[in-house]
Amino acid sequence: MREIVIDSFAGGGGASTGIEWALHAMGAPDPFVDIAINHNGAALAMHAANHPSTIHLESDIWTVDPLSQTVGRPVGLLWASPDCRHFSRTKGQTPISKNVRGLAWSIAHWAEQCHPRIIMLENVPEFQSWGPLMMGPNGDEIPDPKRAGETYRAWISRFKKLGYRIDWRKLSACDYGAPTSRERLYIIMRNDGQPIVWPAPTHGDPRSDAVIEEKLLPWDTAYDIVDWDAAAPTIFVESTRLGMLGMAKERAENTMSRVARGVERFVLGDDPCVVDLWPRGKAAV
Repeated sequence: MREIVIDSFAGGGGASTGIEWALHAMGAPDPFVDIAINHNGAALAMHAANHPSTIHLESDIWTVDPLSQTVGRPVGLLWASPDCRHFSRTKGQTPISKNVRGLAWSIAHWAEQCHPRIIMLENVPEFQSWGPLMMGPNGDEIPDPKRAGETYRAWISRFKKLGYRIDWRKLSACDYGAPTSRERLYIIMRNDGQPIVWPAPTHGDPRSDAVIEEKLLPWDTAYDIVDWDAAAPTIFVESTRLGMLGMAKERAENTMSRVARGVERFVLGDDPCVVDLWPRGKAAV
């Protein structure tokens, strides 16, 4: 019986596309993700447009019964990218939500019910700090720094008790050909007795010996894929149905700090990014 693939926090479908590409590279004929789950109808509609062969479940992950959806079919891969807002360094002062913060426990529920052969999870590195909450100075519940990582370790232990071999690493997307320096935590679990093998980087810092010696390709950059001819509002303006017009929106302090670092590095630095925006050879930095 053919193993099925489940994208349990499907979003718009980026992960599902990557999974299908990987399965195709491994020789699978016409691979597709069998089940995609997401509570957001708009995101799932985008997923459906790009993955028409997939069964789409617009639902909270906790309300989906693993056994009734898999119907006895073996699960080869369960992919999970639970909401990372309450672990991200860029969340600012967003209040903690226990419901969102505990979403990863649903993956353990699926593991106990249908025993996927492989489980893969992607999240921000701070996910490893998942721990109990405490009462903050303003009466809000905040993470207890003295118990950081306690819940994460308990979560890992739950899979080990089910017989999963587990490994995790922090990987940067730019090292594998994506034009972003985004670093994420990847967790792989297997219960089939096979080893967990991590991919070797394909790209590197253009100034590194590995790239100079042509052992790795240079990092791709956002500059290479941006359509500089496309008109668009800046991040400091809210886009509306009127197009370029909109209302100014206050940005989070962490966002502004990242913008400032980018300006310092790519505009005021020794090697500024120069984009030709005007005719007759005029350029803007």
